[in-house]
Amino acid sequence: MRLNEVVDAVGYSSVTQLGRNFQKHFGMTPSEYIKKTYGPA
Repeated sequence: MRLNEVVDAVGYSSVTQLGRNFQKHFGMTPSEYIKKTYGPA
């Protein structure tokens, strides 16, 4: 699933808004979270 599809599915108005709230909650950006969780691509 692409990030813009996730944004629509969870009801955010923009990718930026999702990213800001994600960072406030998890203390890292979505990209940082993916790298930490799944390792480098």
